[in-house]
Amino acid sequence: IIVKDMNIVYQGAKDLRCPVPLANAALQQLLTAQAMGLDRQDDSEVCKVYEAITNKPVGTVERDNGGEDLNDVDCEVIGLTGKAGELWNGRRGQIEGYIKQEKRYAVLIENPNTSSHQRVKVRRDNIKIVGGDDDGGGRNNETAETSAKSPSKSLRDRLPLIKRRPINVTVVGIGNIGGGMARALLQSSAIATVTAHDMASDLVTAFHKEARKADKAVSSWPPTHMGEAITENTDIAILTLVNERQCNSVCFGGDAGHNLLSRLSPGSCVILCSTVSAHFARYAKERFASKEIHFVDCPVSGGAARAMSGELTMMASGDEMSLAIAMPILDAAGKEVHLIEGGAGMGQTVKYIHQLLAGVHIVAAAEAFALALQAGLNVQQFYKIVCGAAGHSWMLENRGPRMIGAKEPKVMSMVDIFVKDLGIVSDEARNLKCPIPLASVALQQFTNASALGLGKKDDSQVIRVYARYLS
Repeated sequence: IIVKDMNIVYQGAKDLRCPVPLANAALQQLLTAQAMGLDRQDDSEVCKVYEAITNKPVGTVERDNGGEDLNDVDCEVIGLTGKAGELWNGRRGQIEGYIKQEKRYAVLIENPNTSSHQRVKVRRDNIKIVGGDDDGGGRNNETAETSAKSPSKSLRDRLPLIKRRPINVTVVGIGNIGGGMARALLQSSAIATVTAHDMASDLVTAFHKEARKADKAVSSWPPTHMGEAITENTDIAILTLVNERQCNSVCFGGDAGHNLLSRLSPGSCVILCSTVSAHFARYAKERFASKEIHFVDCPVSGGAARAMSGELTMMASGDEMSLAIAMPILDAAGKEVHLIEGGAGMGQTVKYIHQLLAGVHIVAAAEAFALALQAGLNVQQFYKIVCGAAGHSWMLENRGPRMIGAKEPKVMSMVDIFVKDLGIVSDEARNLKCPIPLASVALQQFTNASALGLGKKDDSQVIRVYARYLS
């Protein structure tokens, strides 16, 4: 059905001479699924195109025990041959479940080459239960220690209890997101002081007035440099900067005494809320750990308004002590706080995959509106129809009015942000050898928009890439 419908889109766009690169990429994936014999299956089975290439199941592992209760049990992989044996033998992981169709167990284990967790499918005789006398043929004598390690509790429930006192916070980067977060923290009783640091002195001065009014300013004057914003009394530094280069400079660059690594005290904590690569998050964690500084990888989503009201979606990862220290901040700034297993870098992994969806949905909306315009539809009516139909997305509903409005929209999120974020998606996918054809097309459209001089415009203005070709 979807192949038929997308063919109609393709033919209609061709007749109207309207470019639809994203729709064409989607059609190619659907045609591949059809060629694999999936044409009579549910359209969600297009995921099997990706499974066939990556050799990794996209769906959730079926929670079958394969005849014995091994779900969530710690194990060691043994007895594999060839390259798989070189990579996985002797490494420990956790059994997710049993895949009936393949008669294999799915084991979640850290890949030593990428430091990311990967699902490995192995036979029962390639599993050795950790902490027991298992010889690969059965589960015997599981110890109390092994049982205690089984993560039956959520990560939040496993966080250590620590003695709380009011926290001194510095927010580095107080643009749309950072400024909103800093103001939300002023409302929290868990926060003693909130200090802002930014290259834009007018933003720092304006926030300092609000902090003084809330009786949460450190001093009677706004800080003019990092030495005044980050002191020995700073408990937590939050980074909300534009890109990885800025984060690296603030954390580790410059002369001694002018970066977070040299200024923060042992036992303090850095919360990285910028969107960067997962590799940088892991690197930063190790650098800060060398000075006994805690680190939480916590990219956010939600926009300026939700930042101001303390209703961001937060994707936090790190070691349990770092997360425990950061929780008052996360709870004050976020409405949905997700703690992600796997350590620093996994928060960024969730975020860049989220950005894949967000970027593709924005470009898909722009492509749809461009085609609707070229076809002579009333786009306001089209917008209302789609918002109540199956083709609806949050991005279409949110960005649509700014795409089809008569006036230049206020910049809520820049085109260049998605050039950066989808660039991270592209780099990470390439490293993981995972195909992302739709995200690649979306990146090209945002890059085209930036090349047209629209990089600082609202990301909804990616629609102008299509407008250039329309009559």
